[in-house]
Amino acid sequence: MKVLICAPWFRTLARVHGAALASRGHDVRVATTDAQGVRSIDAVVPELDIEARFRHPRFVPGFVRSAAALRHWRPDVALLDMTHDFRFHALADLARKRAVLIHDATPHDASHEQLGWKKDWERRSIDRSDGKVAFSKYTADRIGASDVFRTISLASELATHPEIPNTPRQGFAFLGRISEYKGIDFLLEAWESARSHIPQSDVLTIMGSGELTHSVPGGVQIINGWYSDADATGLLCKSKALALPYREASQSGVQVAAMQHSTPTIVTNVGALPEFQPPGCPVVEFGDTDALARAIIELAGNDQEQLRHICRKQYDENHGVDHLGEQLDDLVRSL
Repeated sequence: MKVLICAPWFRTLARVHGAALASRGHDVRVATTDAQGVRSIDAVVPELDIEARFRHPRFVPGFVRSAAALRHWRPDVALLDMTHDFRFHALADLARKRAVLIHDATPHDASHEQLGWKKDWERRSIDRSDGKVAFSKYTADRIGASDVFRTISLASELATHPEIPNTPRQGFAFLGRISEYKGIDFLLEAWESARSHIPQSDVLTIMGSGELTHSVPGGVQIINGWYSDADATGLLCKSKALALPYREASQSGVQVAAMQHSTPTIVTNVGALPEFQPPGCPVVEFGDTDALARAIIELAGNDQEQLRHICRKQYDENHGVDHLGEQLDDLVRSL
C-alpha cells in the first residue's frame, strides 16, 4: 500500500512512522519541512522537503513540484500530522483515504492558539478526514471517543536503541521547551524544599529553549537554548529521574524518551501523563509542593535499578517501534 505521511513540524516522528510502516511492507513517502530541524534518526523512506518560510522564493514552486510528483505516485492513504499549513492538507487530499493525527485536543497556552479563520478552516479539513487518530486515551476522550478512529502509541524521537551506560546516576532533569504551562516555577519551589534532604552532589538540570523568568535556587543548572539528541540522551542516561511538573498536558514525548532510556519520571496528574506513567513512578497533584519534594527525595535516596528496568519494559511493550508498526499497519489497512 502507498502511504503518504504529511508532517511539516514533527519531521523526526514522521521518520519513525515511515520506518515502522516500511518494515510492514508499505511503500512510504514523507512530505515535510526543516521547520523543526533534522534529528539523529535517519530517513529510511524518501522525503519531499518543502520550504516552510512563507516569503522564501521556493515556498510555492517547491510545493507545486512536490504535489505533481505525489499526484503521479497516487498514494492510497495519507496520514496528516499536526499542521496549520494548508499546503499539507492539500497534499493529503491526493490520497484515496486520509487520517489526521491529533496531538492536542485544545491549546496548552496562547502560543498554541490559531486565528479564528485558520481554526475554522483547519477544523473543517479535519472533520472531512476518514479517521481521527489520537496518541492517548485522554486526548481521544477530549476529542470525543466516538469520533476517534484509532488510538496509537506515541513514539520517542530519539535513537531507537540507545546505549545506556552502566554507571551510577546523579541529579535530576527537566528537558524540553520552557513554557509557562510546563510548571517550572512549581518544580523550582519543590526543589528548594527537597535540596537539604538529598545528596549535595545531586543537581537539577533544566535543558531547553525559552525564557526562564523565575528565581533559581541553589543546586540548579540552566542549559538554555537548542540542544542536540546527544545532549538529551546524555542527560537522560545520567539522571536519577526526569521531572514533568506540567500545569497542562496532552501527552509527552519526553516522558516516552525517559522510559526509553530507563529513566524514572515524576509527573503531575494532568492530561495523559498518569496514563503513560510506569508502575512505581510518582504522580503528584499539580501545585502540591510538598508531594513533589517528597518524590524527589524518595528517588534521590534509593537504588532505582528495578524501577529503571520497569520503565524500559513499559517502553518496549507500549511505545517500541515493533508495537507501533503493528498499530500503523492496522490503521492504514482499516481506512
